[in-house]
Amino acid sequence: HYLSACAMMYAATGDTKFKERVGYMVSELKACQAARPDGRLTAFPDADRIFGEISQGEIRSQGFDLNGSWVPWYTVHKVLAGLLDAHQWCQSADALTIAAHLSDWAITVTKNLDDEKWQRMLACEFGGMNESLAELSQRTGEQKYLALARKFDHKAIQDPLGRGDG
Repeated sequence: HYLSACAMMYAATGDTKFKERVGYMVSELKACQAARPDGRLTAFPDADRIFGEISQGEIRSQGFDLNGSWVPWYTVHKVLAGLLDAHQWCQSADALTIAAHLSDWAITVTKNLDDEKWQRMLACEFGGMNESLAELSQRTGEQKYLALARKFDHKAIQDPLGRGDG
């Protein structure tokens, strides 16, 4: 939220202190991402275990809990959305690169999930991962991000809406 807010404040006001803050935050996120071989950027403890279990198809999901963590995909989404905002409003090429690496990691983590496991995982709040991934696909021209975005479509919500049952 903070990275998005700073980027949008720069766009709204032109005050360079917000753009400088975005630049600083993006450079720190870049350093954090570079310190990991897999490209992951997460802002909560025990992420290695949680996403390790998910990558193995072990899904325990309900409400706001996924494998014992409070909304891990929602948290990833906020980082991804902030990076996209930094790219859009502050013209940060690094932000787009970091977002792509983060999304490549998400592709790797979820590549072994079948549709049933995906849908079970989506019972936990996942934010707007599908929207941000579709936006990333549009900006980069990479269809792999659109394919991942579609996997984040929560059928329990979207199918009834598509039928007009909302």
